[in-house]
Amino acid sequence: PESPDRRRAAALLGGYGEYQDALPILRKIPSNSPDAASAQFDLALALFRLKAYDQAATALAPALAKPAHADALSLLGDIEDARNHGAEALSAYRQATEVEPAKEDFWFNYGFFLHRQNHANEAAKVFADATLRLPHSARLRLGHGAALYLAGNYEAAANLLLMLPSTASHPTLCYYLLGEMYDAAPDLRDRSAAAFDAYRASGPADAIAYREQGKILFLR
Repeated sequence: PESPDRRRAAALLGGYGEYQDALPILRKIPSNSPDAASAQFDLALALFRLKAYDQAATALAPALAKPAHADALSLLGDIEDARNHGAEALSAYRQATEVEPAKEDFWFNYGFFLHRQNHANEAAKVFADATLRLPHSARLRLGHGAALYLAGNYEAAANLLLMLPSTASHPTLCYYLLGEMYDAAPDLRDRSAAAFDAYRASGPADAIAYREQGKILFLR
């Protein structure tokens, strides 16, 4: 089949997690095809999913040619992270945010990587910058709150999380953090307790939030 058909077949296989079967299809797409760059990215992604990290890095190299695509840089960060190349992963995640600063995922990957490397203050700075650029992203604000919590800035973290809408994604994490910070952020205890009351009134199936509210009621 022609390369567009091959790409569609490979994408279908990848969508079902059949990365091994997608490899030979992607490798047959000619290097001079209009789909070659995208096929190389898809090949690198398939190899990454198969944990063939060195091969994935090699396959991704053409997609990193100038100008580098942000998706390729973000995937490079994942690959280098998996290879325990921390400095290279950090650089790739940072560059992805510079190339495409309007994409939430790139900022989250960058900040979350710093968090996993135990650089809570640096992660908080990245998430703060991200929320200034993308102020409507509840996910980034949650990441910012979590980073501030890990950095020990409990008042700021609790205040930020209390501004998240009750319908925000990952409410369990939000209310877990608010519960853990209840005693450490005394000026915000009443607001935190009220937030738990409102959340419980919505009837969520959230055992962790109920547990945290129980702890708050005990402390009160």
